[in-house]
Amino acid sequence: MGDLLGPGGRREELEPAPRTALLWGADLGAPASPRQEAEALRLAADMGAAAGRFALDWAALQPEGRGKLDPAALAGLDRRVDALGEAGLAPWPMLAPARLPRDIRIRGGWTARDTAWRFAEFACRVAGRIGDRMAALTVDAGAPGFALDQAAWRDRPIGMAEDTAFRAILHHLLLGRGL
Repeated sequence: MGDLLGPGGRREELEPAPRTALLWGADLGAPASPRQEAEALRLAADMGAAAGRFALDWAALQPEGRGKLDPAALAGLDRRVDALGEAGLAPWPMLAPARLPRDIRIRGGWTARDTAWRFAEFACRVAGRIGDRMAALTVDAGAPGFALDQAAWRDRPIGMAEDTAFRAILHHLLLGRGL
């Protein structure tokens, strides 16, 4: 068995992981139906995939940006993780920091340091829920690219310069990954 690699569409996401396997399943996205998801997972397993990576939508799982996770979204997450396990694929959920809950966006998004702490809380709550069934919990590797995106800047407080916003966003994204 070789290194487990995660093809994610961007060159910087092709990083060796600390575990070994033949192949990492590509990003699973949102299936149109449960039957299509089961078929996709079966095909991935038949092709030799060892794991399935999927993004976790912070805004859907924790709409308030703090506190309890949404029960309906958790039910969907549980189904996804269980389906991967049933197909013989190790679940590798990926925290995606780009889609923020509304309350966090109102408070400045990633320009606000508190967002890093809220992101860490979100990661802990997700790990508490599915930690016993996942191979790893990863964070989207696109933080520097996202910090350059105009979408990240739209949440900045009025009057904050773009270069200041960029530095704050990048710093808080990296801080949130490290917490």
